[in-house]
Amino acid sequence: MREIIIDSFVFWPMPVVWLLVIALTFGRRWRWSRLMFGLATLLLVVGSLPITARLLTMPLAAVVPPLDPVMAPAGVAAVVVATAGSFRDAAGDWHSETATLRRVVVARLVRERLGVPLIVAGGAPKGDDQPPEALTAVRDLDLFGLPFVQREDAGRNSTETGTNVAALLRNVTAPSTSTAVVLVTAHTHVARMAAALRHADVHVAAVATTDFFDNSPGPGPSAFLPSIKGLLQVGGALYEYVGIVWYLARGAIDISDLLPPDDR
Repeated sequence: MREIIIDSFVFWPMPVVWLLVIALTFGRRWRWSRLMFGLATLLLVVGSLPITARLLTMPLAAVVPPLDPVMAPAGVAAVVVATAGSFRDAAGDWHSETATLRRVVVARLVRERLGVPLIVAGGAPKGDDQPPEALTAVRDLDLFGLPFVQREDAGRNSTETGTNVAALLRNVTAPSTSTAVVLVTAHTHVARMAAALRHADVHVAAVATTDFFDNSPGPGPSAFLPSIKGLLQVGGALYEYVGIVWYLARGAIDISDLLPPDDR
């Protein structure tokens, strides 16, 4: 029931859709209907622009310095990549979502550049018989048995993943060794995942997002045109903001965990 309510009323763009429904239902019988319809239409257009998604994402990604393509950060103990879901096919077999595969591929390339272990982190948030997302990703990309690959299989959310990665780092490094990591994840997920790691006393030295090795040009004129891609990207960014507020309300992270290193 909770998921139905959230999916139908909370996640973007459903609040705007309901504004439109209310405005159209009351029509001329309510003097505010026309204003509500215009506001909802404006929000829907602005909320489907790729440039809006870019502006919403920038603060989320700015909490951690980007990985320098040339100069590697000092004292990094591991590269940590957070998975992004898995799905079950008609035959009942589980496979990694495309977003998960993109993250892990980038993380492996970053690991090769830095020469440190790779920690693939992701449990089974869907429950039931879902295998850990980290296990599925390692299998899908033929990483089983490689000495530099480790898995964090128990975390069902960013908070649990951060705590478990911290414990894993303490178990595989000497007490005097740095627990700094390079995080690999999507732009929108940087703030929440980095905050969870910092809350567990893991220093996030740098972040490599999924376009780290992408040399394509920046946004062009299409960034100012409404699109389904923009709509989904805005929804993803807003989802992260809601998630951060929820984590703060629960005490899972602190405000200081969201600040860039120089401001903490």
